[in-house]
Amino acid sequence: MIYPDVAILWSVFGITSIMVLYRIQNALANRYAWYEDLTEGSPVKIITDGILNSKELKKHTLIQDDIFLLLRNEGIRSLGEIEAAYLERDGSLSVFKFRAGKQKPGLPTVSEDMVQEWKPHKAGTKIENSGFHSCYKTGETIWLERGDIFPDCEGEIWVVSEEA
Repeated sequence: MIYPDVAILWSVFGITSIMVLYRIQNALANRYAWYEDLTEGSPVKIITDGILNSKELKKHTLIQDDIFLLLRNEGIRSLGEIEAAYLERDGSLSVFKFRAGKQKPGLPTVSEDMVQEWKPHKAGTKIENSGFHSCYKTGETIWLERGDIFPDCEGEIWVVSEEA
């Protein structure tokens, strides 16, 4: 007996039940791909050619600042360096960079707390200096001329892009 009022037989029954359920779950996951996706998830592409897939980000628990933290930890200064990035089943990030010379200007991987250092601009305001600018929520990067107006973008915030 483990406890005076609980027989060891019930403890063995509990442990055996857990082991059987675990083996059934593994067998189902190995046999049916849809069951494996349901119970374990699947990798999700969250960055394509330097652009954040904001729809996929909203579906998962990571926020943009978390993604940028993971990218900074890998030494990535801007989204313009990234050809593709996948959010893996375990929450890690797999990043595929552009080959040397193929990088382009992109959204700096600064957190929302640090964005003030990059002098953000609201959509609809005039552009003070010509250059590449990036939408802070999606990473969309375009060349804008001095005197033009910042176009609408998701989140309505534009920052000067990090050069490649």
